[in-house]
Amino acid sequence: MKFRAAIFIFFLPLLHCGPCGSVTGEQPRVSTAELVSHSSPQEWLDGRASGIGGSDIGAIMGHSPWASAVTVWAEKMNLYAKEVTPAMERGKFLEPCVLDAYKEKRCLDVFYHPDSFFQSTRHPVFRSSVDGLVESEKTVVEIKTSRHGRKYWGRPGTDDVPDYVRDQVQWAMGVLGPEWKTVEIAVLFGEVEPEICLPEIYRIRRDDEYIAEIQKAALDFWRNVEAKKCPEPRDGLKETRKALTAVYRLGHEGEIKDQIVEADDLARQTIEQLEEAIRGGDNKRKEVLRNKIRYFIGERGTKGIRAGNIVYTWTQDRNDVWMLLRKR
Repeated sequence: MKFRAAIFIFFLPLLHCGPCGSVTGEQPRVSTAELVSHSSPQEWLDGRASGIGGSDIGAIMGHSPWASAVTVWAEKMNLYAKEVTPAMERGKFLEPCVLDAYKEKRCLDVFYHPDSFFQSTRHPVFRSSVDGLVESEKTVVEIKTSRHGRKYWGRPGTDDVPDYVRDQVQWAMGVLGPEWKTVEIAVLFGEVEPEICLPEIYRIRRDDEYIAEIQKAALDFWRNVEAKKCPEPRDGLKETRKALTAVYRLGHEGEIKDQIVEADDLARQTIEQLEEAIRGGDNKRKEVLRNKIRYFIGERGTKGIRAGNIVYTWTQDRNDVWMLLRKR
């Protein structure tokens, strides 16, 4: 409560500091999407789950540090739920305050409509929950908070932003229509203290070639959702490991065949690459390949796979933890 009270006290002057711009509910013109409103945050979350949103596309493209195409797919299939972290709750709580500070800093009228998203009229599974729109400049506003400083961010006023953020804002412009040419990202860095609490602004220009690329990737991903086919992992994230376990192991104990099957060419090649990574001490590469092997075993519905004299099994230990084990 002290944290929230401090936030409110600091931003109170910003909320009532004069007629320099306003936050409005009057919807701007959007040519290729329609606004879908919801009566509650849960209804909004349910709506997002039935399509692809801006927070999904960075993971689908392999750029998110916290999520992957596998975790997003498992969420859409209602097999896995990502953990809601304090940082996520903090960002959601601070969003209106940062938006108001942005409005004051830029002296602009900003459209703000929480618990809603824009849905593409061409591809209805494409959704974008924008934080704000500036009709006068055809600019999308995105709000970010970063407690860990500027590690992944460049100089304010530039377009030097993390790749997953670039994915998100290009996705938003793609959903809204060609008239939306710019995104301004208002980022609140660090803890909320008087000397650093005003947001810094980054500007991203529309890139139609990249928008076409991410939309193609999104359509390919959604075909996997419709086919109920888990995408092959491309990363070594622990979140991907948890999602693979949820998809192929949790609740399926009685369906797993108690046998070791011969690896096909792709799985055999992956095992050989993993052996090289183990010998070379390449831990990052090792975790990527271990997730791939979990996927290959899971797709076969067996206890494990064999390549020559090397066997990998994916079984529970005495504490019911699912372990990927290597044997010769």
